[in-house]
Amino acid sequence: MKSETKNYIKGTNWLNSISIAIVILLLFSCNAKKNDRAETIDKLVGKEVKFGNGLIEMNSNGQKQLNNYEYQIVLYTDSAGCMDCAFDLQNWRDLMKLADTTLLKPTNFKFIFHPAAKEQLQSLIVKSNFKYPVYIDYDNHFYKENFIPEDLLLQCFLIDKKNKILAVGNPIYGSEVWNYFKQIINDNNK
Repeated sequence: MKSETKNYIKGTNWLNSISIAIVILLLFSCNAKKNDRAETIDKLVGKEVKFGNGLIEMNSNGQKQLNNYEYQIVLYTDSAGCMDCAFDLQNWRDLMKLADTTLLKPTNFKFIFHPAAKEQLQSLIVKSNFKYPVYIDYDNHFYKENFIPEDLLLQCFLIDKKNKILAVGNPIYGSEVWNYFKQIINDNNK
């Protein structure tokens, strides 16, 4: 009986040591990811976003031309993975309504999509009754011409009239990002 208890205690200590090591590795991994994000954001801020000629505006009303605004929030996404997840139309619609009431400058939203299947994107737009423009980039020129990070949280930019990136982050995934975008737009309005 004593040897069984001794073996159990040894096994438990070994298991505890492994568990602690895994937790420490996860903490370092999370910190490294935060540092990588901060480094990527630093590289992006100030760069010019190039829209090129390959974008076609789609929505339930058909095709239109690009518009110019003093500020724009640009979201790039492709159809890798869950399209509904990456392009959360209801949250974007809610954020755009909030922007209309809280931003001191009219701000345009550009949703640039590189779909594997145009029909899937059109179906999502119609199903969601999304009346705002979505730009389709069939040849993925936007991605190729700009430094678009793999991290979904960093594929959204606040840009100025000259297409310079002022801030990076997806405002539907965190109020801190939205508040930062709002601060930049409203403070530069003076």
